[in-house]
Amino acid sequence: MKRSAIFSVFLGLAVGNASATSLLGNTFEFRYFYPTLSSNPYENSANGLYKADAGIEIDNIADGSARMDIQNNRIVIDFLYGSRYGDAGAEFNGWVLRDIYGKAGKFTSVTVDPSTTFAGIGNGLSFTDDTIKLNWKGLSFSQHDQLVLNVKTGLGNVASPVPEPQSVALMAAGLLGIAAVRRRAKAQDSKNPAP
Repeated sequence: MKRSAIFSVFLGLAVGNASATSLLGNTFEFRYFYPTLSSNPYENSANGLYKADAGIEIDNIADGSARMDIQNNRIVIDFLYGSRYGDAGAEFNGWVLRDIYGKAGKFTSVTVDPSTTFAGIGNGLSFTDDTIKLNWKGLSFSQHDQLVLNVKTGLGNVASPVPEPQSVALMAAGLLGIAAVRRRAKAQDSKNPAP
């Protein structure tokens, strides 16, 4: 029993770093900015804190133009009517989404999915470890357009990383330790047979 518990803990530690990190269950701060990033958040937008769960999190992106669904490893924005995001005198017309508690893992990649029907993002999409920014100033959109962003965080969503030599050495030492404990227990069992 004791050996099984030790092995389970070791296995959990070895596999724990490879588990996928999901956006779901994490709290994000959504802010819409116009005409600059240093402006106060745009009043006719659902600015605030949102916990990513099943379904739509943000139902009013700038004048009710779109809504946002934060999913397991992507963000889906559905446009509700057609128009154009203004650019007259604006350096920024878009949104900022921030992982306020840092529990989703570091953003390592944010890309536009090929299924996207909203065109022209270009250099308007950027990200840091905990923040995604999208400046769609001057872009037009139609009703039922969709923007899909694929989001990778931490090591969880990165394809099979090669383990560091220290990790392999640590795992080998743990396996040798488990083997030694089993050998010792077997030797004691053979010296003290059951009555």
